[in-house]
Amino acid sequence: SPAVTSTAVTASTSASAPARPSTEPPATPPTPSPSPATPALEPAAAPDKHGGEAQTRGSRTDLSGARLLLCEDNDLNMEIARTLLESSGGVVVCAVNGREGLEKFAASRLYGFSAILMDVRMPVMNGLEAAAAIRALPRIDAPTVPIIAMSADAYDEDIRKCLAAGMNAHVAKPVNPKQLLETINAQRD
Repeated sequence: SPAVTSTAVTASTSASAPARPSTEPPATPPTPSPSPATPALEPAAAPDKHGGEAQTRGSRTDLSGARLLLCEDNDLNMEIARTLLESSGGVVVCAVNGREGLEKFAASRLYGFSAILMDVRMPVMNGLEAAAAIRALPRIDAPTVPIIAMSADAYDEDIRKCLAAGMNAHVAKPVNPKQLLETINAQRD
């Protein structure tokens, strides 16, 4: 069974980016949210002519053999994440909202996904609702499939909500590619 972790993964952002408004003072300093024009995932460095570290078999960033369900409503973020995951050896199935992600997981073969990457703020069904619904499915793999939140909502309270909904880990946007890959592999172990 995957370990429950909370990984706050951040990349450098502009000091002028607005922080998420809050009705209560956060337990930790706020993490700036990316502007709508800024992709929430940093592009990965191009691999060298031999495939680079991301292609090294057995490395913490190698996703060879992983089948991943990516639930993300932002087209640009989805394309960047899919490219990163596929260039690291993963096979990616995409869903544009939590309902579609739930349906794709429910229709998959048992143990068909190595992990689920779940945006939190999505239309139709958000990531918290989708994670809870996946955990409630009457499937033997539903309680154990790793679900990793990918969200700009990175306050301690937001992370606790993700974990309470049944997610195993939280990666803050903008995502650091190496840390995302390491988090996926840590949950697959």
